Amino acid sequence: MKAVVFHGVGDIRLDDVTDPTIEAPTDAIVRITASAICGTDLHMIRGTLPGMEPGTVLGHEGVGVVEEVGADVRNLRPGDRVVIASTTACGYCAYCREGVLRPAGNCNHRRYIPNLLELVQGGVFDPSTVLTQQEALATAVDAYEAFDSRADGWIKVELRPAA
Repeated sequence: MKAVVFHGVGDIRLDDVTDPTIEAPTDAIVRITASAICGTDLHMIRGTLPGMEPGTVLGHEGVGVVEEVGADVRNLRPGDRVVIASTTACGYCAYCREGVLRPAGNCNHRRYIPNLLELVQGGVFDPSTVLTQQEALATAVDAYEAFDSRADGWIKVELRPAA
């Protein structure tokens, strides 16, 4: 599969990487249908995020289809469409069980996702209005550079894999 890969400070490339595998019983594998460039990615590329190792696949926001789940995953099935937020909830801590959003425990803004999906599905909100650029994955390196340089109009970028 293709992925944007960190090779060193200022050096990212679109590479062929091995397909992911289930490593833990709580894992899920998602086939990405669209992804976004995030400001956090820029910290990684600039070297201001410690601990970045060459070979790290970038990207932590996206949407896609569940392909496979680990034995302990109970709330997803292959074929489910999912939103991958930049930060996620664990689903099992006390805060998640109570549906409480707090800067503690293992979760963050998960409780807002159902309301957001309802607005999108009801036609109240069109997520494409947030996007300022839609780019092919093959142009990801150039897209990161334009986003990083704050080129005119580059506010939220969606990367789409080839069909």
